[in-house]
Amino acid sequence: MKKFIIFPILTLVLSCTFGQNVSNQTKNIVNSIRSVNALSYDEINGLGVKSSQYFNYAKLSKIATPEELLYVANNDTSNVVKGYVYWALIQQKHPSIESLYESSLKSKESVISTVAGVESTIFLHDYMRYKVSKELESKPTDSTYISLSSAFDSILIMNYQWKESDLLMDYLIEDINQTTERLSKRKRWLANSYFLHNIAKHNDAYLYGTVCGYPEVQPYLRSVMEKSMLDSNINRVDYFDKWISCDIVVVKVYGVEALIRLHNAGEKLTQFQLSTIKEYKQSYKSIQVCTKYFRERLPVNKVLNKFVLKGEEG
Repeated sequence: MKKFIIFPILTLVLSCTFGQNVSNQTKNIVNSIRSVNALSYDEINGLGVKSSQYFNYAKLSKIATPEELLYVANNDTSNVVKGYVYWALIQQKHPSIESLYESSLKSKESVISTVAGVESTIFLHDYMRYKVSKELESKPTDSTYISLSSAFDSILIMNYQWKESDLLMDYLIEDINQTTERLSKRKRWLANSYFLHNIAKHNDAYLYGTVCGYPEVQPYLRSVMEKSMLDSNINRVDYFDKWISCDIVVVKVYGVEALIRLHNAGEKLTQFQLSTIKEYKQSYKSIQVCTKYFRERLPVNKVLNKFVLKGEEG
């Protein structure tokens, strides 16, 4: 069991006053979570016993209304409380989850924890991703959690700050002991791995295509790309610029395809983006391509040949 004991803070925050927005019963549960002051990823400890915090969470999930949970998420000052509230909202499939995830990612909500005497930082957006992944393990065909997983990946890669890294990333970079020249490349690869992990999990690693197999399913990256192409709430050109800056060839190819389609729809591209498109439309690098009936390795220039950049016809 991963259990994180949070350092004590001002006792003032132990009193939680939400006025008429939250029932007394829900307030009491929230205060119990705050007083235990521990964030647990797993509900059962090494002895097979559920933690007291888990029982607090179970009561919160059962008793608190979606409106109460959302109010606590937006107003409570304890990130331990927020962690369990986010989990409850995930289980309730509340429509606010995506926006809460993005807000948590941008504000870097975290708790300082101690594990075996060693301090570490636990980010709440990682906690939310973990809980969605656990839901998918038990409900692999649940469309809400599949969509949430893809949305989290898209939000993460869109908001990743290339000059920053979390403790895990720093550890991995130091552990491989690469030269300074290669550190930034390694860091970019690790950032992309956050949303590429699902490819390996679904056994379609590095596949390019529209649909694969029978019954037909979209490759994971195709699904993320097509949903992002329809998302008018993001700057899609800027978003796919991150894809063509990725070190993994198949991600670049999807990004090039997306930018060509956006350009042909009237979006303005940068010189870097146009030169990358030209480079990859002439590239002999190869990728795994899937269709309904088979997979094959094809050169990138052949894959991208059907996507003609407007203004370069003929």
